[in-house]
Amino acid sequence: MGREEIIRHFTGPRSRGIRRLRLDVYIPFDFNAAQLAPGKNPQLEEMAAALGDARLRNRSFRVGGHTDRIGSREYNLELSKSRAEVVRDRLIQEHGIEPNRLVARGFAFDDALDPSETPEADATNRRVDFQLIRE
Repeated sequence: MGREEIIRHFTGPRSRGIRRLRLDVYIPFDFNAAQLAPGKNPQLEEMAAALGDARLRNRSFRVGGHTDRIGSREYNLELSKSRAEVVRDRLIQEHGIEPNRLVARGFAFDDALDPSETPEADATNRRVDFQLIRE
């Protein structure tokens, strides 16, 4: 998803009175890890560009970290929070997004996109999402 699509997602017309407030961004994480791969991540770059755009500059977002189903909920809650914080920190430090616009939160495996118990589902569920929390 490109910058303009992200901006339209968060600023577009309401659908049946409810704006689509959440957007899954596929920033891949390895199993049991919260580190971002060195170098550029295309999805993160597009999100950073959108957040830096004047149309979203006055809006705040929750950065939500998610894990796969492997391990305890308590462990995965900490891991997912670390993932959200790593993404938040990268956006602030490398892209100049104002810290007060981003809040990090972990969800463990509570909000799985794919509830299947397969390696592919696990990889899909290790992700970060952005939710508009203030317009």
